[in-house]
Amino acid sequence: MIEQYPEIIQSLSKSIKNGGVLFGEMADAAMPFKRPSSADAIQEGASIRHASVLLLLVPQNGKWSLVLMKRAEYPGVHSGQISIPGGEFEATDANARETALREFNEEMGVALNGKEIFAQLTKRYIPTSQFIVAPFLAYLTHMPNWKIDKKEVADLLIVPVEHLLSNDALRKTEIQIDAGSAIVLPAYHYEEHIIWGATAIMLTEFAAAWKSTFSDPVASVAVRFLFYVLYFYGMNSIVHLISGSEEDALNALELAEESGNIQWVRPMLEAFRDRSEERLRTEIGSMLGALKVSEGAEVMGDALEDPEFAEVHADIIGFLWSCGFQSENQLRSVVNCAVDGDFRCAMEALTWIEELGSVNDENALWDTLLIIRGVTEEGRSDGTQPLFEAMHKALSLLERTQ
Repeated sequence: MIEQYPEIIQSLSKSIKNGGVLFGEMADAAMPFKRPSSADAIQEGASIRHASVLLLLVPQNGKWSLVLMKRAEYPGVHSGQISIPGGEFEATDANARETALREFNEEMGVALNGKEIFAQLTKRYIPTSQFIVAPFLAYLTHMPNWKIDKKEVADLLIVPVEHLLSNDALRKTEIQIDAGSAIVLPAYHYEEHIIWGATAIMLTEFAAAWKSTFSDPVASVAVRFLFYVLYFYGMNSIVHLISGSEEDALNALELAEESGNIQWVRPMLEAFRDRSEERLRTEIGSMLGALKVSEGAEVMGDALEDPEFAEVHADIIGFLWSCGFQSENQLRSVVNCAVDGDFRCAMEALTWIEELGSVNDENALWDTLLIIRGVTEEGRSDGTQPLFEAMHKALSLLERTQ
């Protein structure tokens, strides 16, 4: 399969893009309990932090393998655990992808330029550390020269993908939490290592995508069964929304409006971007601009950081404003889109910023002020100069009220 790597990666990327919700739910279903979402955590008053991880595919002995690491021992909740390379978002990171690339370089000693990233898995909330983690998938066609940071990494694991695909790969295991305390959880076993927790959930989602993409006989049965189950939750209609006839897509929108489920938001954004029917796009736009599901802000924020949605970034900022989703979590993304986009994108960004009530993250506020100040000092000849000056004024007022 290594020889056909362009086709392999393209197929896997397309499969995750079209079925990401399904694969994420398959991973959730494999766990004995439902983890709280980021929205749940926020409602409970958790002090949310953001992080990214990068799951890298590399060739070994003619087969694809995944790069994991054993964390060094330290006084923390993830000490000594098997994990995917990654870490916390820093103020200098432009977005979650950049966090993943920077952290991978710091821990593994391998600098990637970002072109190797081909997909993103479901974001996961980690209750013990209060991180919301964005997992990215990337690949290399060769085994790199590892220069691991021994302060953070105790060991490097190269795990064959096929090791995750058998029926008994994920099995119930007694996990020692601390001295005298244990819990039974699904886990992967590789050599002498036990892989559990959020890492196991992310690997299970990856395995579901891999099996489905490459027609693994065991997985195909599970996938068909889950499609029948999820039919009652509208998954068939989501497919119609993206690739069905206009009539089927409009019927799917009716179901989306009735269910109000978060799983519809990204497919609706994709349909708004890709569909050409004017009536359908108008209906989708109206619904996206009137969302009441708070997690929708996070999905839209992710789309603002995704280059594949660049052509509709102005619309997405407009949807955020129309829904009343003015949150400092999207501030950097909105400003970056304004800088990189056209006049309409800058106009929508200004409208959104002017409705921003407060910014508790001083670093985010200062960073965006510096970005906008750089634009205004450089000067714009595309008619957006007054818009960026107005953005700077609005954010400066917020800075003075902190």
